[in-house]
This record gives sequence, C-alpha cells and structure tokens, in this order.
Amino acid sequence: MDGRCEDFSYQVIYKKVRHMTIRVTAAAQVIVTAPYGYPKETVRGFVEAKSDWIRKHLAQMQEKQTIVLSELSFGEDEERQLRALVDACFPAFADYRIPEPELRFRKMKSRWGSCNKARASITLNQALCAVPAECRTYVVVHELAHLVEANHSAAFYRVVETVLPKYKEYEKRLKGYALQNEK
Repeated sequence: MDGRCEDFSYQVIYKKVRHMTIRVTAAAQVIVTAPYGYPKETVRGFVEAKSDWIRKHLAQMQEKQTIVLSELSFGEDEERQLRALVDACFPAFADYRIPEPELRFRKMKSRWGSCNKARASITLNQALCAVPAECRTYVVVHELAHLVEANHSAAFYRVVETVLPKYKEYEKRLKGYALQNEK
C-alpha cells in the first residue's frame, strides 16, 4: 500500500511485527512497516504524527553523498588494502590482548562493519573503499574495539578514543555517506 502526506509519499509494508516503524532510505524513500491488519487510517495517523521527523531525515538524505552498492567494484586490491589497514590498527590493541580477528568482506546495505566477539570475526563493508581513509580507519578501530567491549558503553568509547583520539570527527564525516542498493 502506498500513501501520501502533504509533501512526501510513503510505502507501507505489512509484516509480522509488533510495532510500526518508519525508515528513510538513502534513495529518500519513506518506508513504513506495520503489523498485518493495521487499518490505513492508523498508519496514516502514525505517519502524520512523525512527519517532522520524516522531513528532517529526508533533508539529511539530500545532503549525504550516496554510495551505490550495485556500482561498486571490489577485488583483490581492495581486499588487500582493507586487510593491511586492519593489520596496521591491530597493534594498538596489544594491551587488551584480543585475538587476531578473522576478516570477512560483504556488501552491506545499512552498516559499515560488524563484529562477532564470540567468534573473533569482523565483517567489513566493501563500500569502505569508497570513503576517505580516516573513515575507514575509524570503522576498523570501532570493530576491533568490539573485541574488547561488546556493546556501545562508555567503556567501549574510551577504548576507541584511546586508540583513535579524533574518532568523533571521523565518525561525523562517515555519517555524510549513505549506502544505496541500486540507483
């Protein structure tokens, strides 16, 4: 089902979920996920109640630089480059005695990286090769820090700041990029 507010349209997807959610994609699409059976009027009321939030996020998406995943090329050179970056950052974590992580590379639609502490593995988004070097370094340090602290607690960010004092600047710069599946 599709709907329209004053200055934007939205798509409604009915799923087996408990609550309604709204997300704004990199392509500036508004997607509403609603539980099966929710009336159109309830969905519309929810969207209208969140319209200021939606407009704000639509404006932010206009400002972001979009990386189109389907147009990305990722080969041996790019993989080698990211592996070298992890190898360069890893010694900074020597005091924490973390295991050397197993590395994986994937195209991910909504994250730059992920970490599985139990398996000591890190997955990095192939799109990292399309962002500035300091943003790549921030993501690698962020994921390595998860091998020390699993969550995003104050202790986690102390680890990140110890290794990369300007991380907030790099994180902010990284937020200027959006991932999009296709054009």
